Amino acid sequence: MYNLRFDKERKELIISPMKSGVMPCGDEVVKYNNYYYTCNTRKPLRAKAETIKAVWIAEAERELEKAENTTIITKYGKINQK
Repeated sequence: MYNLRFDKERKELIISPMKSGVMPCGDEVVKYNNYYYTCNTRKPLRAKAETIKAVWIAEAERELEKAENTTIITKYGKINQK
């Protein structure tokens, strides 16, 4: 049995064998708590890790787009920095 631990602040996705046996979950990925997914095999966990990574990249791109579209306002009016 394996688990996928993810930490968004540290940008870590770690797949490792479980040290203690929790309830068996079969070959489908099951969310254990806010930081772990479990599965009997690694392949579905790798796919889940890729999905989580893609979500994190999309969120970062949206934040970058917001930062790039920041408008500077002075007392004389707006200045677009593009």
